[in-house]
Amino acid sequence: PARHIKSASEAADLNGEEPYRIEICPQGLLMPKDNARYLVGFDRPAVRAAELPDMYLIIMSREKLFALPKRCIPPADQQELERMLREALAPRYERVENRQ
Repeated sequence: PARHIKSASEAADLNGEEPYRIEICPQGLLMPKDNARYLVGFDRPAVRAAELPDMYLIIMSREKLFALPKRCIPPADQQELERMLREALAPRYERVENRQ
């Protein structure tokens, strides 16, 4: 696992390029690839999401997740994102409150 994590982080290193962007639509995530996009659908059974106080986590598999910091998402868009995730994932969406 350590080797996989290291190689994945090196592959994701942007080296000063444009920021990595994904689009979220009701059907899933639109991921950039070359000069196109491909859909990773919310209909996959392993996909789930968690809303934390400071970010959204979209979990695609045991090895792949996307952390979307709330500070990078305008409040109105956060409401729309939450609505889309709740509708698409139903029981696979959860809100995690601060626990102390």
